[in-house]
Amino acid sequence: MVASNLALSFAMTGHLVVLIDCDLRKPRVHQIFQHDLQPGLTNYLTGNATLKEVLHLTSIPNLTIVSAGTQPPNPVNLLNSEVFKDLLTQLRKQFQHIIIDTPPILAFTDARIISVLVDGVLLVTRHHSTLKNAGRQAQLLLSQINAPIMGAVLNGINASEGYGGYYYYNYKSYSKYYPDETK
Repeated sequence: MVASNLALSFAMTGHLVVLIDCDLRKPRVHQIFQHDLQPGLTNYLTGNATLKEVLHLTSIPNLTIVSAGTQPPNPVNLLNSEVFKDLLTQLRKQFQHIIIDTPPILAFTDARIISVLVDGVLLVTRHHSTLKNAGRQAQLLLSQINAPIMGAVLNGINASEGYGGYYYYNYKSYSKYYPDETK
């Protein structure tokens, strides 16, 4: 969902965006944008579709998607191929932003393989779901391979759980030590 919303946000500012569904085990991008699963990325990477056939225009101006395609027996082999690297090179010439949705980094090596091929990585964690140790482990794995980490997103926050109060509490504490700066 984060990848889809990020792609949508860039497209709405007038940038040409392609969103690639690289979660080849549990693809969802095609459902979000109401497109067929095939032809998609795996069809292209196996030589069974052309680039033009896998670039699906959406109802959102400036936003194109590449759905996952047929589920392969071993996604890692396809994502670690020269064909995939060449695809990214071709797409960089056509689009201002390439957003890639991957499976969870701790569960599969797919995201680690892709992370060294991109300009930046956003680590997405889910509130009350991702354990702190899992988040740290994911960050460590990305650091070990020199992935360009841009930041992290904490997803699934319920605003009624007190984050507003936390902000207010810290703001009040800040004003106690720096009273002139809070006026």
